[in-house]
Amino acid sequence: MFKAIPIILLTFMLSACQPNSEHNAPPPPVSFHEHDECHICGMLITRYPGPKAQVFQKTSPDALKFCSTRDFFAYLLEPGMATHIQAAYVHDMAHGVWEQPSDQHLTSAKTAWYVIDHPLRGAMGPTLASFAKKEAAMSFAKEQEGKVLSYDEIGLEHLN
Repeated sequence: MFKAIPIILLTFMLSACQPNSEHNAPPPPVSFHEHDECHICGMLITRYPGPKAQVFQKTSPDALKFCSTRDFFAYLLEPGMATHIQAAYVHDMAHGVWEQPSDQHLTSAKTAWYVIDHPLRGAMGPTLASFAKKEAAMSFAKEQEGKVLSYDEIGLEHLN
């Protein structure tokens, strides 16, 4: 009987170390509010048109918010920054209007599609239009004469 106690204790200790999917799940996106400031430039986010972004770092429960997808990628493309991100979201511009994107339609930044070189402006001038589905991005790109890229294709050269 006493020999079984260490085995039972070891089993409980090991099960406590197992990852719990609830605790490892990325946080859901949050709404943008009128007093939210851009993490990069400090501008009031909701005062400007175009898609916005938000990032949850592994070390903090609070979202870092960005006034444009351009500022989001400027942050993300800093050396080593991507490794600190737990989750990132962008507006799906297939829903709502350019002047006021819908917070009800935020999508994973990593699976989103982006349109560059289009004429519409965001908070800091040119920005990347974000879409949850490639078909919607292709349609927007055709209409606005832009180019579609995936998350992994975005580089610093696309932010100028």
